[in-house]
Amino acid sequence: MKVDKESVDKSTFYVMKLSAARLARGMKYEDLKVVQYNFADNVNVNIEPDIINQFNLVHSKYPEIRISESKLNINYIRIDKVRELGYNENELMKWLRFIAARSYEERVAIAEGDEMFMEFNEWIDKYVNDDVTKEALDKWNKEIEENKNVKIAREQGIEQNKKEIAKKYAFRRIRY
Repeated sequence: MKVDKESVDKSTFYVMKLSAARLARGMKYEDLKVVQYNFADNVNVNIEPDIINQFNLVHSKYPEIRISESKLNINYIRIDKVRELGYNENELMKWLRFIAARSYEERVAIAEGDEMFMEFNEWIDKYVNDDVTKEALDKWNKEIEENKNVKIAREQGIEQNKKEIAKKYAFRRIRY
């Protein structure tokens, strides 16, 4: 997941939407808990350099005052930072390195000697290389690229329009 201001906002509002959607009439609020994990690569905003960054609701003036701290959490797991790790005995870091791996071969190296990791690697490979999945991923990547191009074209059109307005305004001022 590329992380920029827009994706952080989207993720935050998505957590709020999930929270609201889980509410039912007569439900006790202490029964509600929403935890979101975002696997972040290509980070372009300040979410801290730690591998795991947890965000909660805090008071704007007094950060020590937190509300619903155990009930609403947004977590960013920095895959880019995980890739910088060397060998690590910690099971969580091993899982994160496995998730961050960019190839089948890299996952095999991480999974070596662990039957569960090896089975999971085979399952991932089978799933990702399934024709239906490949077609869906290709379609999704194409849509992302098209949306990016539309956004660029729109921004260029707005800039061009601003320049034309400025020229017209400058021309009018010269004539008077």
